[in-house]
Amino acid sequence: MKTRYLIFIGVLICSLTDVYGQDPDYSQFYNTPTYYNPAYVGLTRGLKVRFNYRRQWTKIPANFNSYNFSADIGERNLPGAGGIGIIVNSTRQANG
Repeated sequence: MKTRYLIFIGVLICSLTDVYGQDPDYSQFYNTPTYYNPAYVGLTRGLKVRFNYRRQWTKIPANFNSYNFSADIGERNLPGAGGIGIIVNSTRQANG
């Protein structure tokens, strides 16, 4: 009975909050492989650093700017013979 009560409270809280979201869609998807598929981290050896910028809807005052920075390094001496990566995204709408 307690589990049902907690589930009901969780669903109620989730349904009362507003959720807004829009993922940025980069036109050159091959320049953001870590963003679209994180499994690409460590695929090739060496350090790879990428910075992408997209300005969408430039003719209207509420344009949409997206920034993406990703870095990954493929190192075979790491456990799992993979790599380490980081992704940082920033999105600004309107005059923000």
